[in-house]
Amino acid sequence: MERGGFASEQDASEALERALERLRRERGCGSALTLRELVNEYLAQHDGEPETIEKLRWLLTKPVKAFGARRLPELRSQEIAAWRMTIPPGHRFEATQALRQVLARAVAWGMIDINPAKQGVDNPQRRRTEKRPFESWAELAAVAAELGLAMGRW
Repeated sequence: MERGGFASEQDASEALERALERLRRERGCGSALTLRELVNEYLAQHDGEPETIEKLRWLLTKPVKAFGARRLPELRSQEIAAWRMTIPPGHRFEATQALRQVLARAVAWGMIDINPAKQGVDNPQRRRTEKRPFESWAELAAVAAELGLAMGRW
């Protein structure tokens, strides 16, 4: 039975807690988690392959090192944008995506209203350099002909 627009008492209680937390944040007395605490909670609940969780844990060490002690409402987009430029290009996109993923969960959980790693933080994928394994089409044709002979022309 639905009461007050909520399917259950627990749904109503969670909505109330989110609203109270929002008010606490607005008044500067929020009890929001630090980024380090959020990352730990997120990884503990992440439903993925062990290898995936380990890679995510490794990627998240980068933002936690920089911002781990900060409370979530204190994270600023411009600081995150500057931080991501300190990450080596080979990991910059993935590390930023991992941070975005965790902060998206904080938004979904009602801990913050916007994702500061997404709003105003560009995260273009690294350009891949073109690889040319053959010097010319003629060289490719020669290899294909050789393979055709070796494979009995399929």
